[in-house]
Amino acid sequence: MLQPILSVDCCAYSTYVIDESGRLFSFGKGYLGHGGETLEFAPKQIDRNTENRIFTNLFCGNRSMVSFSPLRIFSVSPNCGPANGGTKLCLIGTAFSATTELKVRFRYADLILEEPGTFYYETSSIAVTTPNFADGERLSLPLEVAIDVTMDGENYVQCEEKYFIYSNDIVPQNIFPKSASIHGGSRLSLDMPLINIPEEHLFHIVVRFTNKTKRYPYSGDLKDPRNL
Repeated sequence: MLQPILSVDCCAYSTYVIDESGRLFSFGKGYLGHGGETLEFAPKQIDRNTENRIFTNLFCGNRSMVSFSPLRIFSVSPNCGPANGGTKLCLIGTAFSATTELKVRFRYADLILEEPGTFYYETSSIAVTTPNFADGERLSLPLEVAIDVTMDGENYVQCEEKYFIYSNDIVPQNIFPKSASIHGGSRLSLDMPLINIPEEHLFHIVVRFTNKTKRYPYSGDLKDPRNL
């Protein structure tokens, strides 16, 4: 359903509309963005190759149209990590590009830290490693962090999701059972010091399983394959 109109412009035989939610529509005849040459008597939303973009402006010529979609960051994964940093984040959004000024800014507790970001063409995402949030500061944890991204070093856009940092002491103190089938399906019980964590933040907890590198004792013999 078409909401109140934000912008409208016309070509020779077609009309394009952006509603107040940032969706792009077209109607008329010709190549309207719906795949091939079509005829539409009423506004139809253009959803081909628009991803999750929010459009703010459009400009029409005689037989062409250009629409503008600003930078948008709508997801951060994982959405929480320890206060000492070192967590690799993946930011998902639209209008990303690889620039020399690509930076990610973290705002929390009246503090600002900034780290360089890396754009990956294969996934159209930005990767960044979190800084040490608690370096020289006493923080009341857990704490909400706002994330901003800039492509030119001057103009920042805020991520629509928040990131949370928690105490470095929140680590499993005991696990039961300590072994299970390789096929999975076992129910594990973890003992963790969560007494100071507000209930509304507990849904952010994620448990990750990684392979443990097997270490052999050094035998002193360079010909022993265990020492290679």
